Amino acid sequence: MAKAQNPKTVEAYANAISKLKKEIATLGQNAPALQPMKRQFDGLGNSINMITRDLPAFTFSAQTGFMAISNNIPMLADEIARLTARNKELLASGQQTKPVWKQVLGSLFSWQLELR
Repeated sequence: MAKAQNPKTVEAYANAISKLKKEIATLGQNAPALQPMKRQFDGLGNSINMITRDLPAFTFSAQTGFMAISNNIPMLADEIARLTARNKELLASGQQTKPVWKQVLGSLFSWQLELR
């Protein structure tokens, strides 16, 4: 590996590295505050995405279309049941909930679905 010969270049790199180390240390101090922002798997959005992915099968025939989406409907029902149970748990603990229908509509009009 070649070494820098110019003292100004060496000094500039040393300054840049020290600034980066300070930034990394600052980010490390804020890491616990960032933990609640972790993303979770969106099962509802995924199941709606899978159903809409199979909608073009209806162009061949209604039977083909229903066969295509029939594999994904149980997953959608499971996700809706999971959200309903989660809302009941949140209500029991006194926390605020988001209605299931709003979550379904949010998944229907999400940017992932619109990109299809």
